[in-house]
Amino acid sequence: MVLKPTTGQFIALSMVTAITIWMASGIGQQNVEISEIPNPANKEAFQVAAFISLAQPIQRVIRLDGQTKPNRQLLLKSEASGKISALAVSKGDLVSAGSVLLKLDPGELPSRIKSARATKKQLQIEYETSQALFKKNYLSETLLAEAEAAYISAVAQLESLQSQFNKTIIKAPFGGTLEELDVEIGSFINRGETIGRLLDYHPVLVTGSLPEAEIANVSVGDRAQALLSNGESWNGRIRYISSRSDPITKTFDFEIEVISSAYDLLTGLTATINIPQPIVLAHYLSPALLQLNDQGKMGVKTVDVENYVKFKPVKMIKSGNHGIWLTGLRAEETVILRGQGFVHHGEQVRIELLENPSLLPRQKLNEFSVGFNVESKNR
Repeated sequence: MVLKPTTGQFIALSMVTAITIWMASGIGQQNVEISEIPNPANKEAFQVAAFISLAQPIQRVIRLDGQTKPNRQLLLKSEASGKISALAVSKGDLVSAGSVLLKLDPGELPSRIKSARATKKQLQIEYETSQALFKKNYLSETLLAEAEAAYISAVAQLESLQSQFNKTIIKAPFGGTLEELDVEIGSFINRGETIGRLLDYHPVLVTGSLPEAEIANVSVGDRAQALLSNGESWNGRIRYISSRSDPITKTFDFEIEVISSAYDLLTGLTATINIPQPIVLAHYLSPALLQLNDQGKMGVKTVDVENYVKFKPVKMIKSGNHGIWLTGLRAEETVILRGQGFVHHGEQVRIELLENPSLLPRQKLNEFSVGFNVESKNR
């Protein structure tokens, strides 16, 4: 027997069918709407212009102002009073250590020395005789002591007179140039009076001051060059660096020792001091490519092999007429030339690869700008 659906069952079946059709049509509509929402992953990457920069070996040079000075200088002063009886040198003469410069009239000193020498000899014989007699118990200890005291006094007297005589002969304490000579033969000088000035130019020195920023880059023994105002060039090594900075200028004094066999060295000349630094690999780029990150570090934006932007902190080691030398980059870098202001570290971009904009001498610093390109004059 076939059962026929009741009216209620027929209505319920119709409602289920209608709901099913409505839900199916709604889901389809939703799928259509979702597919029409743009996918961020499919957004076109920002395009930048870049070029390949190759590092080159470069040597930074620390340039400072300085001046020449002698290794030693001394004001010659007389240790005795008297009239100059002999003058063995002239102003500007080159003298060796121990050479006689001038002599003072010794007066009675030679005869007094001769007499003191004879007295010393006599008292020495008497003292030696007293010692022999004392050993044989022929002389008392008191008489022996008196003979010894007399002999010692004679020795001291002779040495005093000899010292006074030696002071009448003025010698050069070290070799050098007699830069000044303030006396003449026959003139009378007093004890402590200046005779002249002696300068020692071997070695000659070039002095300067190192700023705080460079003190860690220079050491005793480093090579240095001095370009003098008279056109000469001297080479030497740093022999001294002050361990204390000037309280006002905050600089450290240093000295360069120049060894030379020539005697035409001059003091007081202004000089440009060059202290070469170790050779490093650096990129020569326009200063317009430099940017600051959120931490205030100076750097350059580059692109890696997967076209992701990288901010590379750099350090300027030398400036040229048309660019700057920077370290901190790889030997070969793809540097963003245009558009670096619109992209950020870690962002993927599209690249328009350009030729390296060579920094020719005819370019000016004020020509540098983001995207700067030199146009040929032949166009």
